Amino acid sequence: MTPRGPERRRSERRDHPADHGFVRARVRPGQDATLVNLSEDGALLETTRRLLPGITIELQLQGRNGAVRAVRARVLRASVTRVGASVITYRGAILFERSICVNPAPRGQRHGN
Repeated sequence: MTPRGPERRRSERRDHPADHGFVRARVRPGQDATLVNLSEDGALLETTRRLLPGITIELQLQGRNGAVRAVRARVLRASVTRVGASVITYRGAILFERSICVNPAPRGQRHGN
């Protein structure tokens, strides 16, 4: 694989709830989403809600303590990742309108350690 050039990301991506602190995500008005990864500035998510580049969405993130945070975001790019008999799954990269605080667990508590 050839290098893709300089890193363009502004913040570190975190793949696991133990690393970013969020255990559930939903795209309003109530469509469950899977966080593939998350950073302070955006996320990569999968959902059965159609995602179109350029649209604005509201993402609801539920923390380990149960608190829900709503974040407005713009879809940067999206693609179909799975097509089933009755469902289509989309994967989208989104950019938050405002950075969020990502609170990782202490190193000794990550991934069940």
